[in-house]
Amino acid sequence: MIYIFLYSLLSAVYIISCGLCLFKNDDDKIKNLLLSGIFGSIILSFIALFLNFFTPLDKTVNTLIFLLILSYGIFNSVKKKILTQMIFISILVGVLSALILAFDNVNRPDASLYHLPYTKIINENKIIFGISNLHFRFGHTSILQYLNSIFYNEIFKDKGILIPAANIFSLIVIYFYNEIKINNLKNRIYTLYLFFTLSYIFYSYNRYSEFGNDTLAHLFFLLISSYFIKEFLYKRTKLDIISNILILSIFTIMLKPTLILVAAIPLYCYYFYIKKEYLFNIKNIFIIIFLILYFIKNIITSGCVLYPVEITCFEQLPWFSKDEIFAISPKIQSLDNEAWTKGWPDYRGAEVTQDNYVRKLFWLKTWLLGHGFLIFKKLSIFIIFIYIIYLIIKKFDKKNKISKKTYKIEHIKIRRKVKFLLFISFLGTLIWFFRFPVFRYGSSYVILFVIFSSVLLITKNYQSNKKDINLLKFFNNSLLIIFLFFLTKHTTRIYTNFDMDYFDAPWPKIYSQVKDSKNGPILADSKFLNEKLAYYINISPNEGCGYNPSPCTSLKPSKIIFFEKNNYKFYTLEK
Repeated sequence: MIYIFLYSLLSAVYIISCGLCLFKNDDDKIKNLLLSGIFGSIILSFIALFLNFFTPLDKTVNTLIFLLILSYGIFNSVKKKILTQMIFISILVGVLSALILAFDNVNRPDASLYHLPYTKIINENKIIFGISNLHFRFGHTSILQYLNSIFYNEIFKDKGILIPAANIFSLIVIYFYNEIKINNLKNRIYTLYLFFTLSYIFYSYNRYSEFGNDTLAHLFFLLISSYFIKEFLYKRTKLDIISNILILSIFTIMLKPTLILVAAIPLYCYYFYIKKEYLFNIKNIFIIIFLILYFIKNIITSGCVLYPVEITCFEQLPWFSKDEIFAISPKIQSLDNEAWTKGWPDYRGAEVTQDNYVRKLFWLKTWLLGHGFLIFKKLSIFIIFIYIIYLIIKKFDKKNKISKKTYKIEHIKIRRKVKFLLFISFLGTLIWFFRFPVFRYGSSYVILFVIFSSVLLITKNYQSNKKDINLLKFFNNSLLIIFLFFLTKHTTRIYTNFDMDYFDAPWPKIYSQVKDSKNGPILADSKFLNEKLAYYINISPNEGCGYNPSPCTSLKPSKIIFFEKNNYKFYTLEK
């Protein structure tokens, strides 16, 4: 387990080093280092995506990048006199990351089906044209797979691909706590938002096995909301702030396109604080290039700008077809995905097609009795928690005789920002409910709607003042108790599983679980298809390839033509 901590610590230094160039050395060194780590992960994702157009991200390439960035970071941190703080934060990140990684698992079944196989493809191949024809899920991979792939180097080896998500989770958790400490109840609305958000993260976003491609995107949405409220609280409309919000928003969409409404936040900023220099600067140019490369990657791998949105697809490309005889057909995959999110596997009524099942609200009863009930239970616990906090705050205010007429101009302005965020989250919740009501697809919409509604109601008639010192202590003590529950949960899991003996224990399993020995993973019934077209794993489609040799698919492909041209691989269709 010590290796998980050491690797996590070193990787934290790595991503913080990568983002140091974006933040000046001002008084708030801890905050800037945390943001450096968060933005450093975005820069590394860009580097990985860009390089994969020309080369596989193998150990040699990734090790060279690692050493260059690490050298820059150490030199720069010594120059800025922030090395001690960077090591301190990296230790915290290392501890939290090790806590959630040890003896946990990857997200099943999605990780084995396409997260890990696609990461392996990136590590062993430069970009492949039409790779989605081997498995349609390769068409909607996340930018997270590129970030994971660049951590595969001579130091971390294959364990590196597991670390970035844990590091980002840890950085965001520490960032939220640091913000509570800095804000010190100067603004009750902002403090309540931070408190409820961090509480929910510890309550629901805490298991590595549930991260997948979804949780990090939701964490980024929560972070953007915090950043938006805080940085515009006192009219601090600096160019860097708006550009940072834009970068975070675009990256969130690359993580999870269903969170596309997050783009409304930077649009709001540009509408109200528009200046020519805000549009054309190096950060904005960077994220625009990043977005263009991301779209080009999508077209090359799937034939669509955003697969499986049919309107964004190009029928004339030889590796794409809308024809429903092909598994890559966006109509088939869109309908199947929508039906699945609305409880199609749980439906036990009269025979009906998927198309009719998703129409109107035919699916609602099945969904309510299944996944909807689970969501209700999860939300009910959180809403009860918020209500208890509200009663305690009310008691503090009554005791301190806080006037209900205590208004501040900042209070009015921040409420406007929160109402805007409330509208975005409400709209997102509606779209989520009617189109893809699986909680992991849109949980941040729902949670933000609950949090912002609660915050606006709790702070409706008054704002904080100097008498809130006891309330601040209450928040800190409450977070300590919540963190202890979080700590107990993970230490119990580690203790319970400590004697488990499997390949690469205590790291999460990244290889196919069909055959797994102490000496290493073994491909089960694997064979090449059509003169090394790909590895085909003759197993249950729900099992997946894991991080086994690539290209690998658990779905036997058909009507595919494979060839190489100019050292690029092509998987085209027999149209």
